[in-house]
Amino acid sequence: MKRAVITGLGIVSSIGNNQQEVLASLREGRSGITFSQELKDSGMRSHVWGNVKLDTTGLIDRKVVRFMSDASIYAYLSMEQAVADAGLAPEAYQNNPRVGLIAGSGGGSPKFQVFGADAMRSPRGLKAVGPYVVTKAMASGVSACLATPFKIHGVNYSISSACATSAHCIGNAVEQIQLGKQDIVFAGGGEELCWEMACEFDAMGALSTKYNDTRKKRPVPMMLTVTASLSPAAAVWSWWKSWNTPWRVARTSTPKSSAMARPPMARTWSPRLVKAQCAACRWRCMALIRRSTI
Repeated sequence: MKRAVITGLGIVSSIGNNQQEVLASLREGRSGITFSQELKDSGMRSHVWGNVKLDTTGLIDRKVVRFMSDASIYAYLSMEQAVADAGLAPEAYQNNPRVGLIAGSGGGSPKFQVFGADAMRSPRGLKAVGPYVVTKAMASGVSACLATPFKIHGVNYSISSACATSAHCIGNAVEQIQLGKQDIVFAGGGEELCWEMACEFDAMGALSTKYNDTRKKRPVPMMLTVTASLSPAAAVWSWWKSWNTPWRVARTSTPKSSAMARPPMARTWSPRLVKAQCAACRWRCMALIRRSTI
């Protein structure tokens, strides 16, 4: 079985729009959680979210971005970073059946699903819906919207598994290389942030309401006290290649992987177990930060 290594990384998130910004936020304990007037105006109980602080206008070609949801936009920008981080020339990955892409979105785009339904009910009907809503709304929109502009000719599909989507896409990409089916795979995922999706979690009591009026004391990364989850938007990408694939890559390989690990929380839930797992995870994260590794 072949060995897979990471040679490029890209990230757009609520705590930074590249590796350096995210690392600095983790070191300094900066939270990306902010107040959201949109959530408040929609009637939700939770008024905080982890939004991406980035104006994406003009960052992607108009003919490409018209098919994209926010999740696909974040994923596209992250993939650009991963390619640059790897020092990968276009001829090394474009139009190559041995180079693939596995990426997904856990929730698709409820914003555009709602938009499509509302537009259909309007007086203009189908004309108001337009031809670009499909790729924006579907959960596989991330892989669809990236494979074409990056000219990926290998495997190209999405795995959608809620919060584990990106992890499963990355793990499956590693397996494609281990089994010898692909030499290079771009892997990761993206999520958009909108009240249309957040309200569903708020209705089940899964979003935090404790920090609505105390925003200066909002949750910070790696805190041990868990009140509830928060609504985030992000995209993370890694570029994997076979250990034996001699591509023209400028940078050296970083983390190495021989298997996809089982999630540490995949056991019976209990408050005591959560506290123990978070404490253990926190120290592992801090060790990575001290080594200046993401």
